Amino acid sequence: MHLKNVSHSFDIRGIAGVHQLNLKIKEGEILSLIGASGAGKTTLLRLLCGDISPMQGEIYVDGKVSYMGMSLSTHFAGSLQEWLVGAITKNISDEQKIQWARDLADVFEFPMQLKKKLTELSEGQRQRARLAFALINQPELLLLDEPFAHLDRPLREQLNALLVEYVRRRGMSVVWVTHDVREALSLSDRLAVMDFGRIVQLDTPENIFTRPVSLVVAQLVGLRNFVTLERRDPKSQWSTPFGLWDSEGIGAYKTHLLLSIPPRHFKLDPQGSFKGLIKSVKFMGYHFEVELESQGHVWLAALEKAASDHFKVGESRQFSVQLKGSIGIDCLS
Repeated sequence: MHLKNVSHSFDIRGIAGVHQLNLKIKEGEILSLIGASGAGKTTLLRLLCGDISPMQGEIYVDGKVSYMGMSLSTHFAGSLQEWLVGAITKNISDEQKIQWARDLADVFEFPMQLKKKLTELSEGQRQRARLAFALINQPELLLLDEPFAHLDRPLREQLNALLVEYVRRRGMSVVWVTHDVREALSLSDRLAVMDFGRIVQLDTPENIFTRPVSLVVAQLVGLRNFVTLERRDPKSQWSTPFGLWDSEGIGAYKTHLLLSIPPRHFKLDPQGSFKGLIKSVKFMGYHFEVELESQGHVWLAALEKAASDHFKVGESRQFSVQLKGSIGIDCLS
């Protein structure tokens, strides 16, 4: 599928919608879309599935497209199996259709629910049924709009794994809208970041995370601890609140740069060169999130806690910072 200069607006000012989109979806790839609410992600899906037509530009479609909706046809009086079988458009026997539905039920692990009515299903079972319904006619392109947003984390990860294995095995393309950054980074071949109806960066998840083109992109993928750097000589290293930093070519000829220091690069250290006031402490399971006030900023630190250590709000502690591996964002003039 290929979009060329596609635009579609929902208001007279032309703000809401998408603008001048150019996108080619590769065969067999999982492409995730992230962006703030109203960035145009769902509008893009609606254009891809033909629910709305572009006001400008062209969309070239090659193959069947299926959109996984968020609602079930709960008015359907029959069983889940009958609902799935009735959606099959291929000219095959009734026995083959039933087997087709049962095979998908096995893949997504809900065969025991096939005889139930749609209204009798739990939310997790409904999501499995929606997946099977979207895949029942073996589309070349599957469109997903936050398919598991309302499920708890373990079930969400289980269904993610089942779905990814299924589409990979069949070489199916997927466009996946999500607000879950961890999901987007871990499951995607490519990631498209949308802002005000435009794709502002399209690349592999790793490249977008380590080379964001703007502060908006950096914030969307979860980067923290931003600080503006300045230097007079573009040939020199950058001076940061925690020492000199080599950007390794990022902003090579610039005198201003935005820096993000990963929270895990902070370490409480009695011999550390810096002193900070602990402003807050949050237990996150495998680590603590600690806010440290120092050098005129409040920094977020991801700290592992030793048995003999303690984090106390209002306490001053020495700490060290590893600058190597910090992320430079070349978005300043």
